[in-house]
Amino acid sequence: MIQKNTASTATAIQESEYYAFGLNVPRNDVSTQNKYLYNGKELQDENALNQYDYGARFYDPVIARWNTLDPLAEVSRRWSPYNYVMNNPIRLIDPDGMSSGDPNSDEGQVDAQYSYLDNQKAEQQAKDDAKNAAVSQAISIGFAVAGVPSGGNQQGNGESATLDEPPINLYKGISLPGSMFNQAAENQPYTNGDGKFYIYGHGNTEGVEYFAENENASFSFAFTPEKINVLLATRSPEWKKAMAERKKITAIFYACQVGATEVIGTGGKLETRIPIAQEFSKKYPNVTVIAPNGYLVFLQTFRQGTSTSAVVAIHPARGEGQWITYRNGKIVNKEKFTKGKEPSVAN
Repeated sequence: MIQKNTASTATAIQESEYYAFGLNVPRNDVSTQNKYLYNGKELQDENALNQYDYGARFYDPVIARWNTLDPLAEVSRRWSPYNYVMNNPIRLIDPDGMSSGDPNSDEGQVDAQYSYLDNQKAEQQAKDDAKNAAVSQAISIGFAVAGVPSGGNQQGNGESATLDEPPINLYKGISLPGSMFNQAAENQPYTNGDGKFYIYGHGNTEGVEYFAENENASFSFAFTPEKINVLLATRSPEWKKAMAERKKITAIFYACQVGATEVIGTGGKLETRIPIAQEFSKKYPNVTVIAPNGYLVFLQTFRQGTSTSAVVAIHPARGEGQWITYRNGKIVNKEKFTKGKEPSVAN
């Protein structure tokens, strides 16, 4: 209700009521000047549009759907990218048109169980699409990068590697700033000089996805150890230098299924795979590779106007979620996933 205050009285000049999904219930509106109505969003009524501007996209209360795709569709593949608050406007909210959350849950946490539990059909389709894209568009991010070794026997130039290994964020360009994926990379603590490289991105047993900033801003997959190595070198000068010098380093992949030896394949059958993490460690014996054996589950937490994000679970094809350590193409360690604890580097 909008009220106008005078010296001694308050007069109602507008009163609005809504159905659960935002359609207006006609009332005794005296003034139509205020357009910030349902959820405090501005009603765009030009040319009889009658949709609410949430910032990232427009919402149509007549059909209870967004008018464009979810910009964060990759985090909730089991839901339509046009759905509004997972069809539950009584419990959930979507403040900006990008992500649904429960304002009454503990610490205002997003309903993250929907975040990255990809169904197998969607994952297989995404993998097939990525393969087709990779075939039609060669990855050309710079195989001539100076100092990047192409195999496991090249020698370095004798210089000392830098002592700083900040996280390598392959989500940039794929996920919007402020998304749980970018935030997880930004929130990752690291120690100077420990030789650990934290790599965040989408992936599967065959490779990792990235946003090709120099290739007409397109999405691509790196399916071979060589291409992944070049990709990391272009994103991280520290990685490039360490690899050129053949330093003993550790690559910790926060990317789904990169270390999985078993996946659910076509028809729901369990399939055995040689994951890209294993192939990478075989190609580059100076690199110890640690990767998850299944899908990662991210949780974004909102508290006092700020948000943080972290991995809270690993969902494998069967058994318990684990970090798998590969060295020289062989499994040297399996460690049960523990929330809030990064994987150990096996001796």
